[in-house]
Amino acid sequence: LILLIVGVLALQKFLGVHIPYVTDLTRSIPFIGEFVQPQGQVSDPAGNLYLSTLNINSRFIENDSVGRLFIITGEVKNGYTVARRDIAVNGKIYSQGKQLVKSENVVSGNILADLDLKNLSFEEIQGRLNTKGGIGVANLEVKPGATIPFMLVFSDLPENLEEFTIEVTGSTAATPPAAN
Repeated sequence: LILLIVGVLALQKFLGVHIPYVTDLTRSIPFIGEFVQPQGQVSDPAGNLYLSTLNINSRFIENDSVGRLFIITGEVKNGYTVARRDIAVNGKIYSQGKQLVKSENVVSGNILADLDLKNLSFEEIQGRLNTKGGIGVANLEVKPGATIPFMLVFSDLPENLEEFTIEVTGSTAATPPAAN
C-alpha cells in the first residue's frame, strides 16, 4: 500500500498534476507535503484549484411570491495552505436531456433560514446570497482545512428538472491584517 501511494505521488510529481484526495490527504504531512506540491508555477488564476465541495443537499420550498424554489446547500473546503476569501460558487440546473435551464452564482458564507426563503422576494434572496464577505464576514478568512457553507436558490423551475451541478469558481488569498 505504501509503495502504491509513493508511486501515485511520484507520478503526480512527474506529470505536475493535482490528483484529488491523494493531494488533499498528504499535503499536510511533513516532508511529504512538499513532494505533493508540483514544482514550478501552477496556473490557478481563478483560485479554485484546491477548493472542494462536500455535504451537498437539495430540496424544494414554496415561496409566497414566486412559487416553488429549488435550494442547493453544501460546504466548500479550503485545501490551500493559506487562508482564502471571496469564495464563489456556481450552480447549474438541467432539464431532461441534460439541457441547461439556469445558472446561478453566489458568494459562500450566506445561508438563509426557511422563513426568509418562504417570505422574501427572489431579488432579496439573491441579494442576501451575494453579500460580499458572507453573513458575519465568514468569507473574509477561511483558514486552511476549514469549510464554509453556501446556498444556491433557483426560481421559475422547469417541469422536467432532472439534475444539477456545483462548481467552485474562484477565491483569492486572504491577506493578513496590517500591523500597527
